[in-house]
Amino acid sequence: MSGRWNDDSLNCDFKSIHCKLDQFEKSLQSVTDNMSEDMVYEKSLGRASQSRRASPGGGCKCRCTAFLDTRTTSNPERDSLMQELRQELRDINNQKHELQEKMFGLEEAQRLSDNDTQMLQSQLESDWVRCLTVCLTVCLPQMLQSQLESDRVRCLTMLQSQLESDRVRCLSMLQSQLESDRVRCRQMEEENDELKEEISRLEIAMNNLPVGDGCNMRDTAAQIAQLLQSLNDDMVKAPELCNRLRMAAQQIMEGEKRLTNERTTRAMDQAEVQFLRTENQRLRELAFRSNMTAFQASVQLPQNQLQYQQQLLGQPLGPGGVCADPYAGAAGAAGAPKRRGLLSRVFGKKEPQEDTGPGTLQFQDGSLAQFDPAMTMQQQRLSVALQEDPSEAARRLTMLNQEKRKMSCCPR
Repeated sequence: MSGRWNDDSLNCDFKSIHCKLDQFEKSLQSVTDNMSEDMVYEKSLGRASQSRRASPGGGCKCRCTAFLDTRTTSNPERDSLMQELRQELRDINNQKHELQEKMFGLEEAQRLSDNDTQMLQSQLESDWVRCLTVCLTVCLPQMLQSQLESDRVRCLTMLQSQLESDRVRCLSMLQSQLESDRVRCRQMEEENDELKEEISRLEIAMNNLPVGDGCNMRDTAAQIAQLLQSLNDDMVKAPELCNRLRMAAQQIMEGEKRLTNERTTRAMDQAEVQFLRTENQRLRELAFRSNMTAFQASVQLPQNQLQYQQQLLGQPLGPGGVCADPYAGAAGAAGAPKRRGLLSRVFGKKEPQEDTGPGTLQFQDGSLAQFDPAMTMQQQRLSVALQEDPSEAARRLTMLNQEKRKMSCCPR
């Protein structure tokens, strides 16, 4: 049952009831007045004394006999009116009871709806806090890790594409420049050959000139000087062209070397990513096995710990009595018998290591951390991380990095 009652309908019902009550009071008053008038009239006629004298058995002689006589007198109109008034009174009382029951039911429904609202609100708040905790402890690291992996892949892809485009552009530019320089060198060689032929031809012509032809001699000398000047200019430009060709070849070799280094670096990065993935999977499996071992050990409490705790508390041996935590306080720290493993308890075999209890987790380097077995895996990891010494954590991280460097193929 839920919801609120309608105030307008209740007000109308109350108004109708009050009106009926007023009418009933008025009718009752009128009937009482009529009865009093009848009594006065009968007293005046002497009926009251006769009835009082004629009361059987010598009973009550008070005035109530007169009232009873007056009521026993037959008056159909008054009787019918009294019956109607009684019926209306019963109806009004029934309506009153029904309205009271309805009001009680509506108040109960309102109280239940308020309780349901408070319970739903508290449940929503707890669900919101739990969802926020799960997001902060589980979803956020996974999202960050996936985002980091995607950013790394995107950066590697962008660098590779940019390197490839730069390499292609540099190679095309150098090839075009080298081709143009080769064409120019070929043209200059052809021009030099032509100049040499011209010089040889002029020398032959000078040798064949007649003696005393001074004007032709001067023109020929001027042409020879001009040809020698152009030849000297070409010889001066030739080393510069050779240097430019040598620089272009060196740039091509440097580009090839840089591309080879980038390919090697990319291969090493991929190997490192693969190693990190395998290391992450190994650590996840190791943490899962450790948590499962701790949980299995936490649900099996040995009998000697129970007996020792009962002796400390001064209780008799047996299954009854209060069982406190055997690993809490000084009882678990000093003097308590060590907890043995399952093989040692069942088969009596000696184990090299002793189990330190359900609330203790031991790392590979020998460090210990306490946690509550009733917590979830994520809460246990968080508790262990908060209890850990920062220097021990830094030392273990250094050891892990050293192992990673030993296993990795990257020279860095």
